[in-house]
Amino acid sequence: MELASVYERMGNMDLALKHYLDASIKEKNKPDPFLRMGDIHYIKGNFDEAKKNYEKAFELGYRDVRLLNNLAYVIVLTGGDLNRAESLINESLKMKPEKPYLYLDTLALIYIKKGEYEDAEKLLRNIINEARSERDEVLSEIYLHYGITLMKLEKTVESREAFEKCIKLNPSGKAANDARNYLNNLP
Repeated sequence: MELASVYERMGNMDLALKHYLDASIKEKNKPDPFLRMGDIHYIKGNFDEAKKNYEKAFELGYRDVRLLNNLAYVIVLTGGDLNRAESLINESLKMKPEKPYLYLDTLALIYIKKGEYEDAEKLLRNIINEARSERDEVLSEIYLHYGITLMKLEKTVESREAFEKCIKLNPSGKAANDARNYLNNLP
């Protein structure tokens, strides 16, 4: 595990994955290698692999707010069981995370996927107020979710403003690219 962590800190994710995989084979009943492999796959955008590894860490009894949130998020991204994802987020919120709005954003995304746009809008409005001092890349993603929600509610002007704010916060990020695509399709 230690060598894998070194490779991860150096940014060599492929070697880190290899060594975490070795650790997971040697220490089958320990969740840590699976959690770390899940994180790396998540960063690389391999959400199915991230989900598989997070699920294994969860099965091995690992519980913390970050795992619960990340597992819920990849469940949403991979088209999984939204009720289970919501349950995981609610479990994480009971643990009183330091920045609850980060977990509430995942809950808002679940609401969006469920078509519960009014609930998502209300929640995201509160999140934006609470997260004002958050890093731009995080706020950008929150504004993307807010823009999507407003678009679904046919609030075109407000949706456009949210997408533009998303882009302004982190112009080169994935959320900004997604926001540009949504903007291009707005009436």
